[in-house]
Amino acid sequence: MWVRYHGRDVDPAEPLNEMAAELKGRGIEYRLRPELGAILITSGAWAGRMSISYSNGQGMFVAEVIPYGEAEWRQAGFVPPTSNARYFAQRTFAK
Repeated sequence: MWVRYHGRDVDPAEPLNEMAAELKGRGIEYRLRPELGAILITSGAWAGRMSISYSNGQGMFVAEVIPYGEAEWRQAGFVPPTSNARYFAQRTFAK
């Protein structure tokens, strides 16, 4: 299975690895979950409550969150729609 990323067909791990590198560079702790095709944020305000994946259908990174007081994951509306890992990390985790 391949995903379309920046105009190329690539292994599904490539977008996640690029995002992991961006998060690491920003000091965001995470756990890469390749079996789920996602990255779980493990530090800061979103620790254990934000998951980032690459949606092949949408062609962009998608964040799902569990808001405080809720039990269901939902797509985060505040996250910028983009396929660029650097821009996504910069806008989502700006200090």
